[in-house]
Amino acid sequence: MALIGAAIFVLAKGGMAATITVHEPDGQGRVFVDVVGQINDEDFKTFKEKTDQIFLIGADQFNKQVIVTLISNGGSMQPAWQISDQIRKRGMSTFVPGNHRCTSACAFIWLAGWPRAVGDTPQIGFHALYDPTTRQESGKANALLGAYLSSLGLGYKAIAFMTRKGPTSLEWLTPDLARVLGVALSMLRPPRTIPIPPQLKHQPLAPPPQVIEPWSKWARTMAAQQALPTPETQQPAASQKETRERVPTLPVRPVIPEPVPQQAPVPSPKQNQERIEPRQLLAFLAQKAVLYEQDPADPNGKRFFGWVIWRTETVTTAPGQPPELAIRADIEVPERKLAVTWSLRRNTDKGIPATHVVEIKFNLPADFPAGGISNVPGLLMKQALQTRGLPLRGLAVKIANDSYLIGLSNVEADKEYNVQLLKERGWVDIPVVYNDKHRAILALEKGEPGERTFADAFKAWYQ
Repeated sequence: MALIGAAIFVLAKGGMAATITVHEPDGQGRVFVDVVGQINDEDFKTFKEKTDQIFLIGADQFNKQVIVTLISNGGSMQPAWQISDQIRKRGMSTFVPGNHRCTSACAFIWLAGWPRAVGDTPQIGFHALYDPTTRQESGKANALLGAYLSSLGLGYKAIAFMTRKGPTSLEWLTPDLARVLGVALSMLRPPRTIPIPPQLKHQPLAPPPQVIEPWSKWARTMAAQQALPTPETQQPAASQKETRERVPTLPVRPVIPEPVPQQAPVPSPKQNQERIEPRQLLAFLAQKAVLYEQDPADPNGKRFFGWVIWRTETVTTAPGQPPELAIRADIEVPERKLAVTWSLRRNTDKGIPATHVVEIKFNLPADFPAGGISNVPGLLMKQALQTRGLPLRGLAVKIANDSYLIGLSNVEADKEYNVQLLKERGWVDIPVVYNDKHRAILALEKGEPGERTFADAFKAWYQ
């Protein structure tokens, strides 16, 4: 951020500040923060002050889903970058409503959210950074912009697309482009619509017509796939009341629904024999990964957000053995420069007393703050991000620096227990001990792609 403050040029200056509004939680437990209008130098301070208030209830912050709604034609890039940094540190989502515009600096803020959500016809446009005085592109600013986009996990194609246009034009994002460029996004469900704010009514909102139609088709497909209940299919009010009376209230906060990511068919084993770049799949298959780290200075610890991509692959476990189907997860946490490969396969080696084998390989940068991974004691499965996990029964061993094998117990009582947890629980927890003795947990969301991957593998294993 210091480099950005010293070197960055802005997209625009002057004008009224954006209107930043924090709403009460809606019926789904979501807290919306609306950022509307041109983004100017004082907006980061206002945004930080207002969003910090949401997270003042200690551990309860982990149960909040904060969604930043963005409607803006852009503005100054320095406060936009600061707002983006706040969104990433706090783990907030971003959202561009249907029929509203988010361009220039606003679009770069939208990229910082996880997940990134949209309405049915969002208007998201990008162009290179420039000096508003000379109207000339800034090489230094765009170099920093490229580094920022890379830190979000975007590749060269995406960076080139987002910095291709000059100050007087825009590159408009479409669903097909999002898929090609590796821009992970989802459709906000339940949907949220808001009227056009008065300060934007005089500004033209419609991009070229060819941009709107792809989003409309995509939205219809997503809505059909997600199939939200209608009033006719929902449980009658009286019945709901009876159910509430029968079921005791638990002393925990319910899990907050999140936007449902786009889905795509899981690649077949034949397809998986080819190299698959995770960023090529992000638009449809990425699920949430959250790294919680112990911090002596903060009782709540630190959180870092990333993604996990689930798929099946065929592996050969030993010479002369037939190929076996395995579950694979490719995990990245960009802010920690952490990459992990996680795999689960059926054990066919009779000399190993295990039903299944889990292999975990950490790829750490040379300057990783904790030095490395000293231990992975096992695995846990849990129902939701905020719930406590149950440990799988087995034995973990270190096979190399930052590489571990976990054999799942073949004791008859343990077999059923482990398989049930693996198939039915929606999250995987990897507890970690760093070289500096601090602890961390890497939580992986299955989502529908993961559930489908586990179901396909266990079906192939006849379990």
